[in-house]
Amino acid sequence: MKFILVLMLLCIQYLSFSQKTERYNGDFYNGIKIKGSASYSYYDNADQKKVKHGSFRYSAREKTDTWRYSHGISGNYNHGLKDGKWVYALTSKDYEKDQKGYFYYYEVQLTSNYKDGLPEGRWKYTSKISKYKITTEQGRLKNGVPEIIEDIDITLHWKKGILVDSIIIIDSLNQIIKISMNSEGFLHGSYAVEKNGNLSEIEYEQGILMHNTDHGITTKNPEYLSYKTLKNPTESVSKQKNSLLDDTKNVISKYIEKQIFNNNYFLYRYIDGDNLLQRKGEFGDYQVKLDGLFYFQLSPILNPTEASIINTITGQYERAKEAERDLTLKLKSKPKDEALLKSKSELNHIISAFNKINCHIQTYQQYLSLDFVLKNGKSKCSALTNAGALKTRLDYLNVLKTQADEQAKRLNTFLKK
Repeated sequence: MKFILVLMLLCIQYLSFSQKTERYNGDFYNGIKIKGSASYSYYDNADQKKVKHGSFRYSAREKTDTWRYSHGISGNYNHGLKDGKWVYALTSKDYEKDQKGYFYYYEVQLTSNYKDGLPEGRWKYTSKISKYKITTEQGRLKNGVPEIIEDIDITLHWKKGILVDSIIIIDSLNQIIKISMNSEGFLHGSYAVEKNGNLSEIEYEQGILMHNTDHGITTKNPEYLSYKTLKNPTESVSKQKNSLLDDTKNVISKYIEKQIFNNNYFLYRYIDGDNLLQRKGEFGDYQVKLDGLFYFQLSPILNPTEASIINTITGQYERAKEAERDLTLKLKSKPKDEALLKSKSELNHIISAFNKINCHIQTYQQYLSLDFVLKNGKSKCSALTNAGALKTRLDYLNVLKTQADEQAKRLNTFLKK
């Protein structure tokens, strides 16, 4: 049986590599007026679609008396997927001119690496764009002083399509960003942003925020401090994996999508083989699926004492809601009954108190530190009344239990009427 299985695998491998490979040399559509050409190997699959396999070369070059344009792309395919080293280079001078009469100079380069169609290893990107005007002085044409409008240097590291190890973005006109991660893409070390002479820095430990520094002032994360005091964190803390890239305002996403995956520079819309891209149609738009910059959102795992208290409060709250539902049905048939209206007003006070308690319970279940429970409870639910001097999270929970018991007594009295 093992022999037959091995034989079948060898046959499949032989068939896949014994496809008749042909070479294409000719025009290549690039979406611009300058004619592009390409040379690549391919074979036809079962659906009669061309699958690139082997080396790929693209070129679009043109030069006139007033402008020049040069665009080259080279790399390799492995059964339709980009594989190994890919190099992109774009240079243009005076090819582009805007409505205000500025001529543009572009120099963009990207050296990337792929494995099975996914980014792998080190990527290096540079982009320098400047503009200038041509003026006339004493009957002679003269180039104006170039104005640099973009000077960006980006270094990325990937592992199976996930950003790992480090990100360095040097935007000479705006900011410098340096980010450290571990080999799995979790933030680990410094996330530093230098802008307008000010350095902001956040420190992470294996995806957990430790502290941040801004304008020379360091603020420690209470959640991290509480986490480090736990004897058995794996049993008492839930770690929810998140990514900074999920934030639509994240500056790293914007740099990578605008620069690294710019179709005008690198023709992703026309040159396939990237598993990181979601395509719409053969030459349609695409969406970049970035992953990495992971961090953990910490939340407590309730111990039996905490779970018991919260379950009791939840049950009391549900009794109040059930009483509210019953009273609502009675008011539908007697909307002007004064006794029912008076009862509704009384019950509303009880429900309002329980709503506040429930809000604090939800906050309690989100944070490890008493500091964050107090701070967020106050901002989300209003300040905790009758709190006194609290030393532990359990003290906080017991205050909520006392308040819930008081409302439960009021509810019992109400139901007996």
